[in-house]
Amino acid sequence: MGRYGNELVDDSDLLESEFYHDFLRHYGMFRQCGAVLGDSGAAVSTITFLRERKAKSFGYRQLGLLRILVPEIQNAVRVH
Repeated sequence: MGRYGNELVDDSDLLESEFYHDFLRHYGMFRQCGAVLGDSGAAVSTITFLRERKAKSFGYRQLGLLRILVPEIQNAVRVH
């Protein structure tokens, strides 16, 4: 359900990416943790948490909390 940023893309690849240069770098962000909330085929809803590069990477506790919260957030999105 949830994923750490470095599970999806290596840190060195992220540093070279357009996403990093055009977005993350401007806000001083680097560490990522997120989940897909829904995929209708026409649109994808996601939630992502970001931290500075000097901050600790996201860990099991944060991913565990995300796994608890995602179904609740998905319900809220469906109701909305």
